[in-house]
Amino acid sequence: MPYTMVLPATELSGPPCDPPVGAVPASHSIVELDSAEQFVRLFERHASRSRRVSDALSALRLEVQVDGPPAGELQGALLAECAERLCAQVRACDQVVRWEPTQFGVLVPGCTALRASAVLFRLARAASGDYRLDGRLLHLRVTGQVLVPRTDGAGPGGA
Repeated sequence: MPYTMVLPATELSGPPCDPPVGAVPASHSIVELDSAEQFVRLFERHASRSRRVSDALSALRLEVQVDGPPAGELQGALLAECAERLCAQVRACDQVVRWEPTQFGVLVPGCTALRASAVLFRLARAASGDYRLDGRLLHLRVTGQVLVPRTDGAGPGGA
């Protein structure tokens, strides 16, 4: 089971990070999952493989919050635009998943926990903000957590 490092929302107000080298276009596909538990199992499988080849792996869990409830069909368009903004910020080797309309996860291979915090910051900054859809101005806030795989026998500070 992974442990979690939470990035406080106050840290999201700082300067934006540079976009990644090798970022893919917004057409990067999102894998649809049934639940958060399925995302954790997927992460654990990838983490197990990463440990065998001595490679780092982190995962990000992102939650989208809409300020003010948009109309039903507008909310779908809003979340689709948010997903495109997230996908525009990931590398081709990263895997973006969603299990509810407002719940996203990103598997980030080759990424240490320290670097994962910066990636989370960049993704949250890219997807948060004002959206203009159908003449309405809506605001989204994206918050998140960094999931780090436990090493065998390690406690929360040992990965």
